[in-house]
Amino acid sequence: MSAPGRRVERVVFSLPRIKRATFIRQAELHRSIDSTNNRAMELASCADIETPFLVIAETQMAGRGRGPNQWWSAPGAVTFSLVLDLPAHDTGPESWPRFALTTAVAVCDALEEIVPGQSFGVRWPNDVFHKDQKICGILPELCVPGPPRLVLGVGINANNSLTLAPGELRGAATSVIDLTGRRTNLTQLVSTVLRGIEARLADLAIRSKELPEAWDSRCLLRGSTVTLDQNGESHTGYCEGIDPSGALVLRTGAATKRFYGGTIAAIA
Repeated sequence: MSAPGRRVERVVFSLPRIKRATFIRQAELHRSIDSTNNRAMELASCADIETPFLVIAETQMAGRGRGPNQWWSAPGAVTFSLVLDLPAHDTGPESWPRFALTTAVAVCDALEEIVPGQSFGVRWPNDVFHKDQKICGILPELCVPGPPRLVLGVGINANNSLTLAPGELRGAATSVIDLTGRRTNLTQLVSTVLRGIEARLADLAIRSKELPEAWDSRCLLRGSTVTLDQNGESHTGYCEGIDPSGALVLRTGAATKRFYGGTIAAIA
């Protein structure tokens, strides 16, 4: 029981519980921040930090997506970034889709545990959807210059109902609370996602066959005609899925091409 007149602090995330339950070595919790990825990139350049390092925020004011995109965030959303050490051979741009897809599979696994009876899929290269509505975005960034480290940003719509979102987002996105009708323990959600990321990164490190099968089976673009913008060029083809290297496979006539980056401009 609190003393009369004493204000009881609202606990949104419990860092001690998260650290006990996961592989996180160090962590920062911010009430408000511009972008957890920005802060994580600052930390990634410091050689003496212990990784995995978690930067998590109750409110993110200027979250970033891929390219010029911004991530809408409201109180109740889960926004965090991980600083991870990388093997020197895994720092090329062709590796980035694998890290994003590995994280996306882990998020799908966690959401299906927390939202029973629902399934979630991967929109290449870095989004998680429920049916045709986005629920999670992922942003991998390489720390340059500095030690070979990856910053992995994750934003999940959790207790932030999309009924409060800007009008253009309401039909395009959803949240855990919109799917379940009840609030979720955010410390538990973050811990579940982090344990999944740890397990799936271990699968990636040993080149497990099961992991590529998981992201390919969850590929929401398969069977659609996709237009991909890459380096100022537009490519349109029939999507045959995501290959084991993380590339999006598009077929145009007799030609099959693999893409490791780009922006999905249209889906038919």
